Amino acid sequence: MIIGFDRPKFETTLRHMLSPSEPIRSAELLRGRQQNLEEIRQAFVQNGRQVFIYGDRGVGKTSLAQTAAYEHASSSDKPIFLSCRATFLSIVNDLISQLAGRSPFVVKESKNNKVRVSPPFAGGEVGGASDFGRFNELKSLNEIINALRECCPEKQDRRICVFDEFELLENEEDRKLFGDLIKQLSDQEINLRVIFCGIGESITSLLGDHPSAPRYLQAVELRTLNLASRLEIIAGVEEAFGVEIEHNSKIRISQISDGFPHYVHLICEKMFWAMFEDEKKITVSSLMHYKKAIESSVRSIDPYLKSMYDKATKKYNSDYEHVLWAAAGHPLLERRSADIFKYYEGLRIPDRTALDRERFNQRLNALKKPAHGEVLIGSRQGWYKFRESMLRGYVRLKAEEAGVELAIDHPLASVN
Repeated sequence: MIIGFDRPKFETTLRHMLSPSEPIRSAELLRGRQQNLEEIRQAFVQNGRQVFIYGDRGVGKTSLAQTAAYEHASSSDKPIFLSCRATFLSIVNDLISQLAGRSPFVVKESKNNKVRVSPPFAGGEVGGASDFGRFNELKSLNEIINALRECCPEKQDRRICVFDEFELLENEEDRKLFGDLIKQLSDQEINLRVIFCGIGESITSLLGDHPSAPRYLQAVELRTLNLASRLEIIAGVEEAFGVEIEHNSKIRISQISDGFPHYVHLICEKMFWAMFEDEKKITVSSLMHYKKAIESSVRSIDPYLKSMYDKATKKYNSDYEHVLWAAAGHPLLERRSADIFKYYEGLRIPDRTALDRERFNQRLNALKKPAHGEVLIGSRQGWYKFRESMLRGYVRLKAEEAGVELAIDHPLASVN
């Protein structure tokens, strides 16, 4: 148990301090991203400049975008959040509907006492029995810009919108249209701030080779959290509960999280539940709490990552699993096969039959193929990296669950 916390108070505090399953919206809790927030603040000083946040899956792009959006939104108008799993026209029509304060789902019209709907881009008529009219679908960029001008007049507070999951926009023409939109928002002085988020290595990989759009964008590359920021997350939760996570466990959480805030939040959540449910009064965590947290984290992990891991490793023996652990056992994202093999030789795995170099390379190459989920890719001759960087963290969790400690050992493991 944690002194001074009954279950309702514990749950409220935990929910406030940790957010493994939803984006963070508070600058106070967004650890390690203050410089990125400042980049966005400075970008928005200039009229017509928009923001594009990009990076690997799971590094916290949505949390950064939503925190920045709430910071820059007016007190009277909340930010608008839209997914890009659609076409350009349908996404932007949804944006305009929300900016206008109209629901795109309400299309009922009254036959009595009809009046014209305003603003002018809305079609249909409304009467006593109807809340809203039916919107005409906007089918050209010029119509869209005119509608945005109506929805975002200069004399009102500037509105803000987040276009999330931009990588889901597969059609090249739709990407070009967004590039045109970015340019027109500036050229036409539309009173709207926009933040884009997407998984990618650069803006060009997401937006394409639009000749003008990059001039109107502030690129914000988001990388995994450094060690200090991971420890800062843990320290904040410790302070809120007035208990301490034992130092070596703290270091292990920081290391196996691989810099992904989701894993830090998830393991800490499970760790504090283990301490709260302990019958003894807890002021400092134990190795038992740590092990319970790892086991619980693995059970609750994203099914997408679990299915990738299972496809890669569920074969006739555990060779592939051990090779995958070796590939995830170093902070460098890209590694030579020779270095991965050397790391593999040093792994302390009980009762294994170690592979020789030739068979190891066969397993390593197989992990690039569809039969094994293509979890690894060859970045250059003889070099390997994970296709999904976030899978590295899950691999580390699985190794930790099996008692195989990648990177440094946990000093308490030899006790008890």
